[in-house]
Amino acid sequence: MPSATDGPTVALSFANNFWGKDDAGVGPLLDRMASAKQTSDELRSFYSARASIEDDYARKLMSLSRKSLGSHEMGSLKTSLDTVRGEVESMAKQHANIASQMKSELEEPLAAFAGGMKERRKIIQNTVEKILKVKIQQTHAVNKTRDRYEQDCLRIKGYLAQGHMVMGQEERKNKAKLEKTQISLASSNAEYESAVKALEDTTARWNREWKAAADKAACGRLRTSRRRSA
Repeated sequence: MPSATDGPTVALSFANNFWGKDDAGVGPLLDRMASAKQTSDELRSFYSARASIEDDYARKLMSLSRKSLGSHEMGSLKTSLDTVRGEVESMAKQHANIASQMKSELEEPLAAFAGGMKERRKIIQNTVEKILKVKIQQTHAVNKTRDRYEQDCLRIKGYLAQGHMVMGQEERKNKAKLEKTQISLASSNAEYESAVKALEDTTARWNREWKAAADKAACGRLRTSRRRSA
């Protein structure tokens, strides 16, 4: 039987680490994706340079192995010198194989992964940034219409309070202002409710898309870590 202190079970999700007030998780995740691209580019450059060194060393060793060595000798000394040249040739082939392995097992797979990551990052950023922009605009619209509605409410309260203190022409002017503001209030209220509904719909979509984007980013990092551990 679970103890009374056990809390609710929450499914582990990479996306759950990137929520916050004012969508504070967006910047860190997109920055991390940009950093991952930089790291990938640097690693590809490193592997390419390393393979180039091996390849260059292999060519130089192969060239060395073909140089004359003991061309006027004979017997066991000739055999020994030929063995030295053969060993250098063998070393050249080994380093050439290392260069080839680095290209096929490190550089090329990383280039393919970086290409896929670039497309995934592009899709995520375009989707996320587009929806976030709409969400921010709609949040501003909600705040603006709410402020207008609250201002109309304050004006109406003022006109109602003033109505008990004025008479004649001033009373008629006050009543006209009250009626005009009441019409404005109805319009402000309708605009506010419409803005709130639009924001609610966009927020629901944003929550789905942002979680999917964050989890896609997590899948990319997981594949990277598995590839490196392999």
